[in-house]
Amino acid sequence: MKLMMLLASPLFVFALMYSGIMVANTRGWGPAIHTIRPGSPMHGKLFVNDIIAAVNDVDTREYTAEMITQVMKDTVNEERKITVLSTHS
Repeated sequence: MKLMMLLASPLFVFALMYSGIMVANTRGWGPAIHTIRPGSPMHGKLFVNDIIAAVNDVDTREYTAEMITQVMKDTVNEERKITVLSTHS
């Protein structure tokens, strides 16, 4: 797996929450990208099965999908760094 970091502006997080990105729980890996709707601004940046490993350098691998969603809602107007584990280059 490859470690990728994205700086997430409020627009990015809005897209993460409302524009076709769905997060699912996994067993032992952490919350993963489950679905990316065609035409989403995140298409080509995030990929299905990418693991959301950290938000603002806080390890989220033990978080549930619901906890990640809450973090995004709580910081919707802030820029943040989202770190994902991905098999994509």
